[in-house]
Amino acid sequence: MIDQDKYFDGLGFERCEMEYMVYGTYVCFKGPDGFYYRVDHFGNWYVIEVAENEAEARIHAFEDADTYDDSLSEEELITRIQSDLREYIADY
Repeated sequence: MIDQDKYFDGLGFERCEMEYMVYGTYVCFKGPDGFYYRVDHFGNWYVIEVAENEAEARIHAFEDADTYDDSLSEEELITRIQSDLREYIADY
């Protein structure tokens, strides 16, 4: 699993640590648009997950947004995810 900070580095997202009794402490990032984002890994896929607000982020109510095959190199994966994150907040 790639460190969450690498996906959001330099994009203007605020790093947040959330405490949730089922998952323990986890990291997500508040975007300039007010949404909360994180990247997770399931099976053979990396997934951008989005919560609409802090309340949803605190209860780990993230929804899947985009998926990426985990066969991509780390550099390519980060480049693609950062590009998509920029698009998400472009209209803000």
